[in-house]
Amino acid sequence: MFPDEISIPICDRCHSPWENTCFKQNKDEIPLFCRYEIHKTNVYGKKCSKCDNQLIFDGSESCILNMESFLVHHSVLRDYMLHFLHARCTMYAYYKVWSDHMKQMGYKDFEKMMTYCKFRHSWYAFLSLLNIDYNLGFQCTECGDTPDTIVCDATSLSFRKTFVKWESQPNVEDSDCMIGR
Repeated sequence: MFPDEISIPICDRCHSPWENTCFKQNKDEIPLFCRYEIHKTNVYGKKCSKCDNQLIFDGSESCILNMESFLVHHSVLRDYMLHFLHARCTMYAYYKVWSDHMKQMGYKDFEKMMTYCKFRHSWYAFLSLLNIDYNLGFQCTECGDTPDTIVCDATSLSFRKTFVKWESQPNVEDSDCMIGR
């Protein structure tokens, strides 16, 4: 993965050209996480010929998010976004499903390689790249930014069932269930 020196032909600090040689961003290969694959990659950068500025592989031209110690393909993040928008899927639920898919694909150590914390950080980094004005979403179309009445549907008052201690339920026989429900 090489930096895009075509769209950034000169250093933005001193306006000098980049050096001809590249350097590795990391000593070791870093993982590129795709929806169902993980690729080991080398990420390179270029140094300015005059100052200490560096041009690092950004990834945006390849639909890749560079998080320095790992890369995430935009398809993973867009997939989560669509699950959130259309099915109200939580970030943790999406991560667990993605983790199960990756384990089924043979990546047994997936949760060690891509922790939930890393996924969450990559989501917020991706979100900052999107051109979204959050202030527009919090205004009433009739009252503007000072509404007279606020109606809540209790969606934000929900809680994760993993934090609730459930009592064991008795087994339900198939004959006790109504067919078709």
